[in-house]
Amino acid sequence: MAIAARPVRPGRFGWQPPPSARRSDITVTKPGTRSAPSVLGTLATVAEIATSSRARIEERIAAILDAAHPVVRVDGWMVWSVDPVTGRRRRLYASGYPEPLMGYLDGPAFELEVVAPFSHAPAGWPARVRDQPYAPAELRCMSDHYLPLGFVEGCVAPLASTGGRCTGFLDCIASSPSHPSDDARDLLAAMAGILGRMIDPAHERAQAAALMLDEAIVLELGAPGAPVEVVRAPGTETDEALLDRCASLLALVDATAATWWAAQFLWEDRDGVWHRCRCVRRTDREVLVGLSPIAARPYGLSRRELEVLTLVAGGASNEDVARALVVTVRTVKAHVEHILEKLDAPGRTAATTRAIEEGLLLRPPTAAASHSRPPTPARPVPNVRAAAPLAIRDLSGMDVPAPMWRRTGR
Repeated sequence: MAIAARPVRPGRFGWQPPPSARRSDITVTKPGTRSAPSVLGTLATVAEIATSSRARIEERIAAILDAAHPVVRVDGWMVWSVDPVTGRRRRLYASGYPEPLMGYLDGPAFELEVVAPFSHAPAGWPARVRDQPYAPAELRCMSDHYLPLGFVEGCVAPLASTGGRCTGFLDCIASSPSHPSDDARDLLAAMAGILGRMIDPAHERAQAAALMLDEAIVLELGAPGAPVEVVRAPGTETDEALLDRCASLLALVDATAATWWAAQFLWEDRDGVWHRCRCVRRTDREVLVGLSPIAARPYGLSRRELEVLTLVAGGASNEDVARALVVTVRTVKAHVEHILEKLDAPGRTAATTRAIEEGLLLRPPTAAASHSRPPTPARPVPNVRAAAPLAIRDLSGMDVPAPMWRRTGR
């Protein structure tokens, strides 16, 4: 299957969507009657493309969105994956977006103004501009970025994989207030699961490998009883010596892997060298382990403080920590005070959150607390400003209330 992404072309605003994004795919059979592409037929095509293992993920995404265009009929698409360890977005595909929008979409402002408040609808339902209880010009993202470029409508949706784990996001933009239609929204909702599974590192080997590109050492644990494979090593020691040095780490990962999909933590080898560890578990029971040595422990935390922090993050009380480390409760309290001070955290909960997000623990966090199974906080309030002049509001004339999600995990 030959697959190619649509290029961005110059136009009125320094760009314009390619001809395929502007073509008419609706056949007029007689006056007042139209034969639209089938949503179910399009979905079947999307599923077939997604399972094509011969093409790269980026190529499959391009082909899927091209197949969906006759129904969705928007001017631009963008797809991001989400790092299951850090939660950061990584752009996988973009087409039809003008350059002024690219930096905004990849930056923290878009995360705060669009992704957080609007892309977490219950069950991952796509959110269109006209589905929101605000006039478009009252949303900063619209008045500052979309409307000045002629975009009056769009849609953002989370991409979810097995168990509802958020694996990415999809965004599309339109210069017509009529698109995406209700049928298009239904198609995008169904596509979200297909795309979410396709880009999930737990299902897609290439995606899991991409998460380990910056690691100095990469090991792969196969099914129980299978030998450990050295995928990448610095070459300063034999594979046998490396695996022997990492024996305790591999035993820890193997013992806890069933409780997480992805994890990051700190590990000290027998030579006293500290490493940052990143792990991703796949559904075929393989686990990729990435290691990178670090010059010093983060935030100047001592090993004992890291031990205390690890136990506290697991829900242990001061008394529990004292019993586990065979010290007094007073000593534990002193360690906790030092940890809070070094992390600039107001309390134990904040310190735990930061430790999990930055990988400061000495073992993978428990599934209940880890980033791969995050809590479900209240939906953030969108960035709404005072109503803009009527002339800008008239670009779309849309104000229909609607529903919305926060990332859920496995």
